[in-house]
Amino acid sequence: MRTIEFSPPFLTDEDIKAVSDVLHSGWITTGSIGEEFSQSLKTYTKADSLILTNSATAALFIALKTMGIGEGDEVITSPYTFAATANVIYHTGAKVVFADLKKDSFYIDPKEIYKKLSPRTKAIIPVDFSSAHPISLDFQVLNAQYTPSNTFQEALNRPLILADSAHALGSRFLDPSVDMVAYSFHAVKNLTTAEGGALGVNSFGDAHLDQEYKKLLSASILHGQDRSAKDKFVSGSWEYDILVPGYKFNMPDLLAALGLSQLKRYESDILVKRRKITQLYIESLKVHSRVILDEKSLFHNVDKSSCHLLPLRILGFTEEQRNTLIGYCKSKGIATNVHYKPLTMMSVNKYYKADGEFPNAYAQYCNEISLPLHLGMSTEDVLYVCEIVKGGINEIGN
Repeated sequence: MRTIEFSPPFLTDEDIKAVSDVLHSGWITTGSIGEEFSQSLKTYTKADSLILTNSATAALFIALKTMGIGEGDEVITSPYTFAATANVIYHTGAKVVFADLKKDSFYIDPKEIYKKLSPRTKAIIPVDFSSAHPISLDFQVLNAQYTPSNTFQEALNRPLILADSAHALGSRFLDPSVDMVAYSFHAVKNLTTAEGGALGVNSFGDAHLDQEYKKLLSASILHGQDRSAKDKFVSGSWEYDILVPGYKFNMPDLLAALGLSQLKRYESDILVKRRKITQLYIESLKVHSRVILDEKSLFHNVDKSSCHLLPLRILGFTEEQRNTLIGYCKSKGIATNVHYKPLTMMSVNKYYKADGEFPNAYAQYCNEISLPLHLGMSTEDVLYVCEIVKGGINEIGN
């Protein structure tokens, strides 16, 4: 029987050599390779500044903390996401506020965001599901009740827009109006460092403020130090200062080497192959009358998408039927997944204490199934998955 994994990492000999070279170099923590990866990633993403972290979770958290968001504040995000998005809000001490999705969409509804705004709203975290999706927000509406509490917040004069783009590296749909963007390089992501992330930051519109924020951000991921170990080693001087009570969120060169190696072929190879597989899925699946593909947003222009996930919904299927389909695929050697069970349905919601109804999020979840998508898949693999999925829908749906 054919076996198809869901999303294994795809590593080349060049990737392995890049990591091996760092191991042999004698410098495996944060250093020159990390600096090169950071600069290359900054150029690729067109961020004004960028910092590497040990996870996207850390990137989201440090963005909120350095903006002074905490107790008494509120942050609005989608319930249709992995727990990391909401957990970082909770751990700052701010209140997690969920806004429902657009109907028949995986993306947060701006109208629902406006309903949840309050004088305590300090940030909005839209989630780029599978690929980036521009979010058009009316800044006049956002700043109507806004009360800044530090110079960075004053410069924005509205809630911070922090995109959770864990899925979206390389998407051409990324909204330039967002203030900060968090990326993930976890093992299942398009580009991996095993574990890792990055935070891209756009300008505040003030050169001095940009420099001050960059300095604060750099210090905050290294226990507040104003100089890295590499800086001290190169200069031969041990002296350093602790600027703030920071965290330990830096990415070591050992991981950055893998990311740098993959970034060199990301646009020309990795994305090309993922888009080809995605297009093949679409052409094979869209002919089935019960398959729902979000072609208005998620799949409307594959050539500009990061193509991280292949989510489809089954018309008329209940949760139970969807779960039966997952078991059916497993019996045929195919690993599938669900993205996502809304966080308001999880036990963790007793900590978030989120109130309200989220019918659109539930409607997306109850009949969603994510299919395998990775560079190890052949054309025959994709067509086999489609054959099994369509056959399973017919068998279970009758």
